[in-house]
Amino acid sequence: MAERGADADLIAQCKQVAFATATTATDATSAARSISAANNSEIGGGAVSMFLMGAGLALVVGGVVIRRGARHVAT
Repeated sequence: MAERGADADLIAQCKQVAFATATTATDATSAARSISAANNSEIGGGAVSMFLMGAGLALVVGGVVIRRGARHVAT
């Protein structure tokens, strides 16, 4: 693709499984199954990252609350 003058965005998009499957599929049913499988794997990774961000936020908020509580008790 680079030889034909494709831009970087298109080349990056071709590396995605769903896009590559959609452009090389021979029939709609197999393309839909492949894209669905690729999207399901992305959902699992997104859920894990959202969980970790939520856990980190909870730890930060909990630490701030505990620190403020300890400060009021000490004074």
